[in-house]
Amino acid sequence: MAIVLLSLMVTNLIPPLPVSASAPALQASELIQNGGFEQGGGQGTTPTSWNTSNAVLSQATSPVRQGSYSGALTTSGQGVFFQDVAVVPGGVYSLAGYVLKNSDSVREAFFQVMWLDAQGNEIGLNYTQRVNY
Repeated sequence: MAIVLLSLMVTNLIPPLPVSASAPALQASELIQNGGFEQGGGQGTTPTSWNTSNAVLSQATSPVRQGSYSGALTTSGQGVFFQDVAVVPGGVYSLAGYVLKNSDSVREAFFQVMWLDAQGNEIGLNYTQRVNY
């Protein structure tokens, strides 16, 4: 089973604040490290900053959405790739990603966000809409 991950990002959405002439405007900031899978050793190597479970994640040169690489997730079952991202309680966040199915054995794809407390205990779980092919 294989899926090509074209890009993934989590953005901290900062609410609009009044801006004075002396204060710079706040910008949303990217929280995922290497969300475009550009950093790593090149074709076939694991992109930096990513972890996997029951899967292999590697850089691929084709197809890509932007830049030189995408991430290719290969698994014989239900494999995942993940990254821990620190957030602020009460913050507003946006998750966006692009997935391309390139195997008939892939039934569905989705993104999952697991919320953990400071001790690492699960306190919430959210899924994006499941994409069935």
